[in-house]
Amino acid sequence: MKSLLDEGYADGVQIFIFADDVCIVVPHSVFKEHRKISDKVKDLVLKVNPSKTKAMDIKHMASPPPLRLLVAPIEWVSNFAYLGVYINYRLLAAPEIPMLKSRTNSHINALKRITSLRLFYVQAVRFLVEYSTPVLTSLSPTQKPQLEVIQNNAMRTILGALIWTRLSLLRTDTNILPLVDRINIRNHSLIIKTIKTDRNDYVTQPSWVPSPLRFNYTAIPVSKALCIPDVAFRASLPSIQNTPANIFYFTDDSVERSVPAAAGVVYSESFQASWRLSNGASTLQTELVAIVKALEHSVTAQRHITIRTDSTGALSAIKNSTVKENTLILSNIMHLTFVHFQNHMQVTLNWIPSHSGIQGNAAADSPARGALAVDTLSITLNSSVRHLQKSMFNYLHNQLLSDVRQAQLDSSRSATWYINITNLVLQFLPKSNLRHLAVILHRLRLGYS
Repeated sequence: MKSLLDEGYADGVQIFIFADDVCIVVPHSVFKEHRKISDKVKDLVLKVNPSKTKAMDIKHMASPPPLRLLVAPIEWVSNFAYLGVYINYRLLAAPEIPMLKSRTNSHINALKRITSLRLFYVQAVRFLVEYSTPVLTSLSPTQKPQLEVIQNNAMRTILGALIWTRLSLLRTDTNILPLVDRINIRNHSLIIKTIKTDRNDYVTQPSWVPSPLRFNYTAIPVSKALCIPDVAFRASLPSIQNTPANIFYFTDDSVERSVPAAAGVVYSESFQASWRLSNGASTLQTELVAIVKALEHSVTAQRHITIRTDSTGALSAIKNSTVKENTLILSNIMHLTFVHFQNHMQVTLNWIPSHSGIQGNAAADSPARGALAVDTLSITLNSSVRHLQKSMFNYLHNQLLSDVRQAQLDSSRSATWYINITNLVLQFLPKSNLRHLAVILHRLRLGYS
């Protein structure tokens, strides 16, 4: 297969390989290039299945010429199911909607016999729709309501709601966003993830190459949010005491969600500095930037260094061999770590609990809060994919609540009842509830029994 890709073709010819499925894109201007591809397939002794191989003339379909691959004639089609998604010659999503309805109907019927209905819908039904996200981007305004029918039926089954129940109440009570909104979020995420932001001077190391970084931290007995400072401090003492004597850097962050504002700090005996970051930067990004700044300062120290941070998320992101986001910052950290390694300097990352009386950590905390008041940005960051997704989900969830409030203003009795009963605070029913009891409780909240 690699030999098929490596062959030189005319400009615009693209070949995509997914296991044993091959997609070949040939522009009209160089249509005869398919003969070269056919010859290459013959040279590589590859087999073609004529019954499964089809051709499609994108956005034309007038009278395409006869097509052969090897000796087999290839049929021209207007629609084709490829990798589980229906593709239309006009790149429209129309054929995909009936197929999705057919595939999801059996799953939705199964909801009636399952206790955890919402979880089953999200993982087994909505997943089928979201798999087709790139194709569904081209949905027309009239096709979007047709797609939403799939989810509307599922929500009525989950809640045991009647057919005339307001959609805004169904979505609010199940806490499920419209499919069109989720498709938009997923498409935006896919676009962002395709933007490559690695450093040009750093090559990602294979997973089997040992990392020059040393991680030194002790797991605490419970989650950090539930652990009191004294217990966290005693749990971290072994890793703090076992860190070899060298240069110590303490990093800290301060993120204010209501403004929003973010700042990072690096503190050591010989170096103290703070940076005001882009509004909306996440806590993880701020901690990672502080680690970058500590490594930049220590690169000429010619001594082993230890960076102490209270962010377990930052350590996990650095340790993870598969980088999915914050690529530029993490690439900078790995690049600087290899520079230290080449200069025979060991870099150790040490987790310490916050607000536990550790001197360096306490010294970095105050400047971090003070840096939030600085108006001038020192470092500009793009929001991470996860942070953008969270912001979009929060906005759309608030929009659901706004739709219910608007219905109340429009004198909807069911919306008024729902707001009075729930105060728009979502409360999921215990999973142990019997199905018939759950339906009664949902119907009471929706305004009928």
